[in-house]
Amino acid sequence: MSKHTPGPWFHKTDFGQVGSVETADGDVIAQAQSLGPLDHERRNANARLIAAAPDLLAALKLVLEDAREFFPTVSAQAITAAEAAIAKAEGER
Repeated sequence: MSKHTPGPWFHKTDFGQVGSVETADGDVIAQAQSLGPLDHERRNANARLIAAAPDLLAALKLVLEDAREFFPTVSAQAITAAEAAIAKAEGER
């Protein structure tokens, strides 16, 4: 079972060199730093992706559950990829 900080997580936009990913209570989960003065777009994209992680994990688990139950023709490769991504997110691999 994953022991990550429960979501939702939020990307806090700022105009400095660091963008924060925080919980609703303001706890900082991660910080994405700019690699240079013109790299704000990349930093913000990284922070948005990190902030979406709990939602992406939950969505993937739902899709995998539905695929197993309702769509038996889903490829073994797709199932294996989803299982591997969930395991990686939960620290099992």
